[in-house]
Amino acid sequence: MITKSYSLVLNAGSSSVKFAVLDAVIFRPRVSGTVEHIGLPRSTVAIHDHTERTANVQTHHSGIHTHTAAVELILHHQERWRSQITRIGHRVVHGGGEFYKPTV
Repeated sequence: MITKSYSLVLNAGSSSVKFAVLDAVIFRPRVSGTVEHIGLPRSTVAIHDHTERTANVQTHHSGIHTHTAAVELILHHQERWRSQITRIGHRVVHGGGEFYKPTV
């Protein structure tokens, strides 16, 4: 039996986290989304399920206070894929003097 494998890709900004769960072989997105306005009232979570062609947007009126809470929320919404995620990547815009090229 061949087990499917997925990659979780994250891109954290100053007040948002973008993410996608990609098929690890063909790199086609299965789900993607954003958590926006982190640390502010009325944070939003938008999740697009590409396999079912559905979208879900939620507003958290009291806010999502930290990036850690945002990533935990993302993982909570990935219950369907979580056991098959074998890789996690994060985009770093500027790695300073230490990371000057793509780095694993």
